[in-house]
Amino acid sequence: MRNDLPMKSWVNECGVLNLNDSTQNGSHWVAWKKMKNKIIYFDSFGINPPPKELVNYLGKHNLWYTDRQFQDYNDPPICGHLCLEFIDNYKKSKELHRPVRKRFPKRRIITHGIDDLWAVDLVIMRNFSDENEEKDGISVSKAFEKIIEQAKTQNHQTPKLLHADKGLEFENKHFKNVLKKYSIHMYHTQNEEKSAIIERFNRTLNGKMRLCFEVQKSKKWINILQNLLDEYNFKDIHRSIGMKPCEVNKSNEDDVLHKLFSTKNKPKPKIKFSVSNRKLFC
Repeated sequence: MRNDLPMKSWVNECGVLNLNDSTQNGSHWVAWKKMKNKIIYFDSFGINPPPKELVNYLGKHNLWYTDRQFQDYNDPPICGHLCLEFIDNYKKSKELHRPVRKRFPKRRIITHGIDDLWAVDLVIMRNFSDENEEKDGISVSKAFEKIIEQAKTQNHQTPKLLHADKGLEFENKHFKNVLKKYSIHMYHTQNEEKSAIIERFNRTLNGKMRLCFEVQKSKKWINILQNLLDEYNFKDIHRSIGMKPCEVNKSNEDDVLHKLFSTKNKPKPKIKFSVSNRKLFC
């Protein structure tokens, strides 16, 4: 009964309620499905809007009324059945129109040690291009060569392989001349993830930059880039290797590779369904 409603409703609540109390003859069932920004409301007799008590219970949301089958006052008492049918059909329709997401198994990106494989990509900074300069292929080539020379001063070697996407910043004669100079073989992957490892790093770096933009009220990213890279390499512990990137060296290289690529440490896949589970297939 509407006088016996709980004190507070749930966030994604669905419910069936009899609006008539014990002193009234018959029953008047209604149903609703509460979502993030709206409530789908169904009255078995098509009487809208709902009573004030129910509106106060559901909260100040946008009420959406359905135009489903309504019961006639002269029909047999099936209003409760119609409400249950409304809830059941809503669940089925939501399941039918849910987008299919299938994560197909893919080959892993394998590296055989430090400086065996580098990955390269550009962080998308189009929104801040007015405050930053030099984004063409020549600038990218000069910057990449500068990174190689700087890596040599930090006990690193020129990589054998370079993983990149097919962007014009890499597919140009200036960049290819740099690769030829240092005997680096660049390759691309033919799938939608492109250079997946570096794109995951770009996502982390982008999040750090936007946080700094908000704090400093400035979008001049070149002034904060090195500090963010130092934080990533010298402070952040990476889940995949269980340590900071700066702690990886030749002495523990084999242990890190074993942790990354050993099949013994791979957890067993979780079973999504069990016996007697009911599932709708289309």
